[in-house]
Amino acid sequence: NPEGQYVYISPSCRRISGYGSEEFLANPRLLQKIVHPEDRAQFTHHWQDAGEKQSCDEIDFRIICRDGSTKWIEHVCMPVYGENGKFLGRRGSNRDVTRRKNTEEELRVSEKNYRDLVESANSIIIRWKPDGEIIFFNKFAQTFFGYSEEEILGKNVTSLVPDRDSFGYDLSQLVKDVVEHPERYLNTMNENIRSTGERVWVSWTNRAVVDEMGRVREIL
Repeated sequence: NPEGQYVYISPSCRRISGYGSEEFLANPRLLQKIVHPEDRAQFTHHWQDAGEKQSCDEIDFRIICRDGSTKWIEHVCMPVYGENGKFLGRRGSNRDVTRRKNTEEELRVSEKNYRDLVESANSIIIRWKPDGEIIFFNKFAQTFFGYSEEEILGKNVTSLVPDRDSFGYDLSQLVKDVVEHPERYLNTMNENIRSTGERVWVSWTNRAVVDEMGRVREIL
């Protein structure tokens, strides 16, 4: 209600937190008490804001359950009005999203580990979009080609090949073919060009990264 007192708590709160609805009803500040200390300031600000704004709001925070475990809660709060437009209070929905949060953290760590790995690899590693725009250029590639990250990101991958190789072949066409028929170019060897203009032969392993529809999202 507008005074911050609970008028209804669903039975599922016991399954999530270990505390029963009767405990929350008897102690309006129980939720604030079990919020993780690191999230308490954010939650308190949200709680105060909720009464003042009388609008929809959503936050994620952690709670310390009765058994001492920590869970992530997705909290959505909506204002409730009577027929005459009078503000009657707020209705909150709290969902256990611990598994999702843990998965997100694992992916974040994996992405960081992957980036650290490719940054330190003694191989040229480049990622580019189907239109040829370079979106990743690791340190070894920067040293090898003589371009800084700032100089090369956003440029077209064709800037790394001569217009025609020593045999007269149009390499810009090769770049288009890699996107259109990636299965034909899993392993290639072609002439490239450094920032100094020096021509060098490079052996490439190409892999297409596709979306859920099977369309090429980028070339690695």
